[in-house]
Amino acid sequence: MSEQVQAVLDQMVPALRDLMDKGIFSQSEIHAIVKRRRASEYLLRRRIVRKSDFARYIEAEENLEKLRSLRNKQLLIKKTNASKEHEEHEPQQGDKKSARSSSSSIGDASIVQHIHFLFIRAKRKFNYDLTWHIKHAEFAKESLSFIMLGKIYAEALQVHPRNGSLWIEAASHEYFGNIESKNTLGISGAGAIKNARVLLQRGLRVNKESKELWLQSFSLELHYMQKLRGRRELLQLDSKKNKQQKTMIANEQDEEVKEENKQDSLSIETLYKEAKLPRIIYKNAIKAISDDVSFRLQFLDCCKLFPQTEVVEDEIMSTIKQDFENLEDAWIARAQYLLDSNTPKNEEIGFLNASLDGNDADVEDVDNSNGNSVVISNNRKRKVDEVERNKPFGNNILHLLSEATSSISTPKMYVESISFLREYMLHLTERNLDDNKSDDFNDQMTAIIKFIILLLNKSKDNNIVSPDLAIQTADVLVEIARPLDAAKSLERMINDHASCKNNPDCWIKWAEVSEKIEMSVPKHIPRKILRNALIIIPIHESGHYKLLSHLFMDILNDTSLDSSVQDHPKNNELPSLFQRLILLNHQQKENKSEETMDDMCLASLSLAYFKHNFAKGDVHAAQKIYNQVIFNSNYTKYGAKTQYELEAMTSFFDACISMELSLKNNSTNQIRCRNSLLKLYDEAINFFLHRGHDKLAETFTKRKHKDLSSYGQIM
Repeated sequence: MSEQVQAVLDQMVPALRDLMDKGIFSQSEIHAIVKRRRASEYLLRRRIVRKSDFARYIEAEENLEKLRSLRNKQLLIKKTNASKEHEEHEPQQGDKKSARSSSSSIGDASIVQHIHFLFIRAKRKFNYDLTWHIKHAEFAKESLSFIMLGKIYAEALQVHPRNGSLWIEAASHEYFGNIESKNTLGISGAGAIKNARVLLQRGLRVNKESKELWLQSFSLELHYMQKLRGRRELLQLDSKKNKQQKTMIANEQDEEVKEENKQDSLSIETLYKEAKLPRIIYKNAIKAISDDVSFRLQFLDCCKLFPQTEVVEDEIMSTIKQDFENLEDAWIARAQYLLDSNTPKNEEIGFLNASLDGNDADVEDVDNSNGNSVVISNNRKRKVDEVERNKPFGNNILHLLSEATSSISTPKMYVESISFLREYMLHLTERNLDDNKSDDFNDQMTAIIKFIILLLNKSKDNNIVSPDLAIQTADVLVEIARPLDAAKSLERMINDHASCKNNPDCWIKWAEVSEKIEMSVPKHIPRKILRNALIIIPIHESGHYKLLSHLFMDILNDTSLDSSVQDHPKNNELPSLFQRLILLNHQQKENKSEETMDDMCLASLSLAYFKHNFAKGDVHAAQKIYNQVIFNSNYTKYGAKTQYELEAMTSFFDACISMELSLKNNSTNQIRCRNSLLKLYDEAINFFLHRGHDKLAETFTKRKHKDLSSYGQIM
């Protein structure tokens, strides 16, 4: 073992001596480097090698390289300043000395090469650990080792051919190069479209059902098509301005550009207008993954990132129409595409604008937010605006949604159609504030509202029922100022259909709508509705907790009566409801929805109840609340907590501690206040420590020592 270690160290001698001769490291530092490397090499040659040994060795070498780079820059600055002073006296010899001082030597790249060597050894030892390949690639990018980076990806793909991200990363390196950063200084060295295509095709042979690979291959062809289109437009501009300059540029082009220019005259229509390569990739992709409409819509999203892709978009939508006639999402996607296609788009950006051909004489220059010049044809803008004004809005979209609800008579189809139209009404409202076209806006909104009411009546006639549709119907009726009809509709749906009767959201929506009725109607009293729902929905179902929490907050936020009245529900009913919420929380934490976790979790309910009692001066009731939740229940001890619950518990602990601190000066029993604060702080620290939030626990620990210092030494 010692002979092998010594052999490795002997290979480092020339580079280390060069670094010492250049003055980057002193002799004592070189001895320290050799000593550390010898110890690390012995660790790497143990019978059972640890990953941490490689990681520490590589980290130490990376820090050494940073130190070498920093000192080398300082030496170059000193030599540059000295050469400038020398040039004033001997100007003829200054260039030779400055060139000699900036020349590289064997020691400059030795540390980087040694780190690459360590990564190679680690990958050989832990060949199937993908993290070593990723770390090696990241280091190669930082050190600008572009040739090594290609080898790294090749080795990683041999071991992990099923990893689609690796194929994408390797292809991206071949075509786009490295991501520019402060370290790369804009160096990329990419543009190999053939290599990128080969890599993605090989990846797809191994991973035929990888959605990421299909999408990235599709995007690559769109990128390349855009690149060729832009190059051709620029060359046409140059030929109009100066034909001789175009000839010079053509002569200086590399082999790839020359080959592309030869093919331009034969396949320019196919490449740009027909977009055959992206379409071929899309056809092969839907053959491999044929039953996923969301996958096809992702291709549509890719097309929206590039201009002049209407041919591809039309083909995507035609396949969706053909293959997914019985899917609700497909119909909504078609409606959205029809809506987007009717919306004017600004694709005349940069060099890709129709005005460059000389057809549009009237041109307006605008500066966008990125600082790039945007050239927009005023003639084209006027044509688009005129078409939009003369075209009756939404007839095609409304006809399409009518056909959709007739073809698929499901509650989801009606819900999705109504939701789509409601969202577009909001979009129209926002656009009307900018355009100020009240007549067109009123006509459009009237047409949409009439169609939504038609859909609601159609669902009622066809006896199409679901909780979501019932809630959607109520929302629409409230928006058109008919809250009483909305409440009656929910009442009828709950009474006549079991799916709505057993759904807590329908009951909660009924209670919310009833609050909007100006005159009180006996059947539509919110609190009475929630109490009836608690009787119908069993206690063991998650909806019971949701209803209970809404009833609790409804009573807590009631300002119609003074809570000092003895018979007020805040005094009689709230304590019992809160106790039931605590008891149900243990059962609820396993199956309650994310909505319940966020809006009506026990932490937020306890905080609201605590603030209510403390605000009215009932300190004893406030202390009882936090004792019930923090010390007498299992809420703080068991169960995972969402981010919202953690934030609510932080606020709850803060409120409880602040109250006890405020009672410190007014209380005669200082020992009780100190013990209460100590218990609260300890419980808060344990709560956050057990859930991996060390920073919050540390914050409460510091506050604990600060707040309890006035009581003397902390026990």
